Amino acid sequence: MPVKILYDAECPLCVKFASAIRRLDHDGQFELLSLQVHFSIDSSIPLEDLAQDLHVVDVDGTVYVGEDAFKFILQRIPAVKPLKSLIIKTSSSSLFFSGISRIKRWTKSRYSLNKTCRHCRR
Repeated sequence: MPVKILYDAECPLCVKFASAIRRLDHDGQFELLSLQVHFSIDSSIPLEDLAQDLHVVDVDGTVYVGEDAFKFILQRIPAVKPLKSLIIKTSSSSLFFSGISRIKRWTKSRYSLNKTCRHCRR
């Protein structure tokens, strides 16, 4: 049973992220589900919470949210393993995730995602 990654199918940035994960997931360890479909099946996590942050549901039922969800995904993709040393905690946040924030801003400007998503406000 694969790990579930819940993403907002109505958010252009989230759809691009999901597409990238599909391309990198050669082992089929992830199942990408739109949060809208997941919520219709399992409403244990409020829809507002799902729309606010990335959620990952591990095979044992553990739910990872936000930065922890990103870490969980990235540490399991072989192509990203060289970056593992950057996924370290400092006093405030990890060096890796400060870089991710910069990449998000660049992606928005590069791919004309200047309008924020009405769901996740990214």
